[in-house]
Amino acid sequence: MTQPPTPDKAALARLTVDRVRRSAANVLVWTHLYRLRPNGAHATEVLFVPQDLRTADPTFVTELEHGQMGLAGFVADLAGRSPFEISPPNPNWEERLHSFSWLRHMRAAREEGGDIIAKRLVHEWIAGNRSPRGRAFEPAILARRIISWLCSAGIVLDDADAKAYSAFLRSFGMQLAYLAASYRRSAPGLPRLNALMALVYAGLCMADQERLLELYEPLFLAELERQITPTGAHV
Repeated sequence: MTQPPTPDKAALARLTVDRVRRSAANVLVWTHLYRLRPNGAHATEVLFVPQDLRTADPTFVTELEHGQMGLAGFVADLAGRSPFEISPPNPNWEERLHSFSWLRHMRAAREEGGDIIAKRLVHEWIAGNRSPRGRAFEPAILARRIISWLCSAGIVLDDADAKAYSAFLRSFGMQLAYLAASYRRSAPGLPRLNALMALVYAGLCMADQERLLELYEPLFLAELERQITPTGAHV
């Protein structure tokens, strides 16, 4: 029987060193950025809530009310805890959790209390993520979360008191500043496209963010040119 090839230890070592170097660079860029911008990206107001065209499932709220959360093909038992407090059952589930793409299901079940659950979960995440760390701040996941929060700002911020509104904007500004500093480290292809799309979304939807459009719209359009064929398909 043919034995599988032995991994090149030197190559693995180089990959490990490269990963550590990128992580250190992320921290340095982030620190420098916040020295320049003490208030993050200065998010002050959501002016426009974009439409999310993806299909929503209102039964997702019923599932949560029964203590379960199904993401990426796996249902986790929350056992009365916040989904952000349990050990993720697998990496794909964790990625979907922190991307907040499931917020669209909350909008579809607003009359059944989806908006109340959405507010609670967003602010639970904010309370546990005051600074950028861990998998939740990988550029691809961060980009999807920024887009999801913007698309669901209508239910998250509706009737929010001043304290909750301010907490949302502080967190959003921090995340936006971090993505602006780290998007180049997103993987080529769709992750890079999503990161630039999130920055453009923020420039369009947030007050006083015209500079984001000036900086990232040309990069986004160039990325579209690279990734989308003349027939409209992805390369």
